[in-house]
Amino acid sequence: MADFLGMWATIIAVGAAAIGVIVHVRSPRELPDALAAHAVLPTALVRPVATMVAIAEVGLAVTVVMASILGSNPVAVVALVALAVLFAGYAGYLHRVASTGRSVPCGCSLSREPVTGWTVVRAASFALAAAIGAAATPIATLPGDPASWTIVVPAAAATLILLWTLPAAMRQFDPRGARWTS
Repeated sequence: MADFLGMWATIIAVGAAAIGVIVHVRSPRELPDALAAHAVLPTALVRPVATMVAIAEVGLAVTVVMASILGSNPVAVVALVALAVLFAGYAGYLHRVASTGRSVPCGCSLSREPVTGWTVVRAASFALAAAIGAAATPIATLPGDPASWTIVVPAAAATLILLWTLPAAMRQFDPRGARWTS
């Protein structure tokens, strides 16, 4: 069971980082524009932070995958812990943005989702998944049993999709204020 949980959590965390990379590649202006709209960072830091975020996501996702394939548990653990810290940082930052009450885009998807409490929950969930993956890595590196893969990969993919779409699913349109709320 712990093997399943560790693989499930690791796939979710790496998948979330991979989706982030895809968003950055498909729409390179999405994150910098959102960071500027958040008005939390000084203008001079918007582009460098957006670039560092993209590099961190791709670097950590690739590191976890390669370390798992090569059986390098210590490297996988360090990369998963770093990924957990990155996602926890996102959650804290998004909480700060959500607390302003302004309806601004998240910058984390191509749908221009606004920052809400649900985007904070999603980022925190990804941080928790990475932390669980790190804790379970010594027993969760690519087992040779194909049966475990036929269960864990679809389960992780379904969970990732549900978490990724959570903020959009929880939105409700408020016609009085003509804005989306959660």
